Amino acid sequence: MILDISSTFEHFRDRWTPSVSDWVSYTDWQNSGSKDILIRANKKFKKILASSSETLIDKELENSLKLYMHKTFTV
Repeated sequence: MILDISSTFEHFRDRWTPSVSDWVSYTDWQNSGSKDILIRANKKFKKILASSSETLIDKELENSLKLYMHKTFTV
């Protein structure tokens, strides 16, 4: 495993930091508003949705998928 290599383990936080959880002390967390992970995750979720396009697939493909789903799941 790559984390078995001591230098990797020692420096992995230099390359990656969490985007929802945090590594601050409990006191710092309290002083910054005590927002738990659910609140931070919900805020990030809303930001991602607000900044993304309505769809990530081609309109023609989306229409084909909708037609397929309508035919398949409509009784």
